[in-house]
Amino acid sequence: MTQAAIELPRSRAIQRARRKPIKPHRVAIFVFLLMAALFFCIPLYVIVITSVKTMDEIRLGQIFALPEVWSFAGWHYAWFRSRPSTGRSRACH
Repeated sequence: MTQAAIELPRSRAIQRARRKPIKPHRVAIFVFLLMAALFFCIPLYVIVITSVKTMDEIRLGQIFALPEVWSFAGWHYAWFRSRPSTGRSRACH
């Protein structure tokens, strides 16, 4: 028998286990996706961190710094005191 007839067929899992070489266009796509994620996540981080800072810490201008004192007073004010006009007309009171 020949060597080809004796060799067992390889499973697809073994064939997939081989590492493919890293191609430049895949690196470029990964870098682009990472930059796009940061483009959307950084403003979200700034909004959330600024919302738990006191006004004195906000006035310092260090928007990326974590607050020294975590204050949820702004959240409390927004939810319970500010009374936005959405769904709360005078006719309902």
